Amino acid sequence: HKANTMHNSRGVISYREFYNGTAVEFSDEEIVRDYERQLMNERRPAAAKEFCFSRFPCLVDTRFKSMLLQFEATVQARQQLHTAAIQSLFARGNVEDPYLTLNIRRDQLVRSALWEVQRKADSLKKPLRVQFVGEEGIDAGGLRKEFFQLLTKALLDPNYGMFVETTDRSLWFQPRVKCTGNGDEFQLIGTLLGLAVYNNVILDVSFPRALYRKLLGYPLDFGDLEEIDEALASGLRELLNFEESEDATVEDLFDREFVYDYEAFGEHKQDPLCPGGEARKLTGRNRSEFVDLMTSYLLDTSIRDQFDRFQTGFRAVANRDLMNTLHPEELELLVCGQKTFDFAELEASTRYEGYDAEDDTVKMFWRVLHGLSDTDKRLFLKFTTGSDRVPVGGLKELHFVLGKNGDDQNMLPTAHTCFNHLLLPEYNDEETCATKLKQAIQNCHGFGLQ
Repeated sequence: HKANTMHNSRGVISYREFYNGTAVEFSDEEIVRDYERQLMNERRPAAAKEFCFSRFPCLVDTRFKSMLLQFEATVQARQQLHTAAIQSLFARGNVEDPYLTLNIRRDQLVRSALWEVQRKADSLKKPLRVQFVGEEGIDAGGLRKEFFQLLTKALLDPNYGMFVETTDRSLWFQPRVKCTGNGDEFQLIGTLLGLAVYNNVILDVSFPRALYRKLLGYPLDFGDLEEIDEALASGLRELLNFEESEDATVEDLFDREFVYDYEAFGEHKQDPLCPGGEARKLTGRNRSEFVDLMTSYLLDTSIRDQFDRFQTGFRAVANRDLMNTLHPEELELLVCGQKTFDFAELEASTRYEGYDAEDDTVKMFWRVLHGLSDTDKRLFLKFTTGSDRVPVGGLKELHFVLGKNGDDQNMLPTAHTCFNHLLLPEYNDEETCATKLKQAIQNCHGFGLQ
């Protein structure tokens, strides 16, 4: 595995080729037991250590690693609850909250989130709960999902000025010359990503793979620039491939220095790519160096302040040892979820309350669901789980529950997003089932999170 990435950080062959088939098939319980054995091994002499897949992260898949993160969060939660219980018996003052409880004002979403995260920086690894000020909702998971959705939408909005859209419509850091005074917000976004991974929440975000590579310490290169700004990368590639002649040289045709040109506040400005760059001419002999320096400037120098604050926020929550076992693609999967969904897998793993799999209403429901467009299927996921993203491991990891809710033909399906639980009336025919389900999922904005 080390040899595979020795000369190429992306690997000669896919990292997935190293996954062990036995470990991939482990149940959640087997993964936890494997990690517990690894923790025990740390206190045993070498001769008494047992083999554990957890010790060899290159052999296990993203679901396995996701379970390790969840298990760590569970252990942390138990420790905090135990501490709180002891304090309640002996302490005379206020008992420390065993949870990271964020009190959020909807009308001051970003400001209140910043204040709460900064004020409770020592508690970021506690289990997360969200309380919206002035509302009675108790967070069993739904409020937490809504908080992440609202805050990421606000902070990542290109109109907010902190990020710009890339070639594939994902988001990259606004260069520092156009983005000043947002250090706290960049750190908040990093913390938000860390909290989401730590609390097993899938985010509706779209970052280029380069961001995850950079977070994990991988060196960025021209391939990353192509992902972020295809047009600029194409121009640089043309420069590299340009064939000079006596009548057409790089110096004559491109006529530029080792600088990056940009507009800021209505003025044309330049940043040198190297010391003395403003006086150094681009030529055929030094064009490879120019491209390397331009790539480094765009992917590092121009965004360093913003990224450093972003990374600081992320590392305040993320377990660095566990994070270092991840590949960039795996971290992206933990943050954003899978991009494909298999509703046959969802059906096979569904648990029923008041129904069973052979009931006519249930069969109608699945025929209707499988027949939905991809857009409506994502709306269904949003309606029933609070997120249209697919968790690591696929839709079976939702532990979806379909329950009976009377037989009123006029009633719409309802959902408890905290528990991925859909309540479905016993409709008499498939047309009614389809109509009511579509009404519910297409008009759930504002009350789909409970």
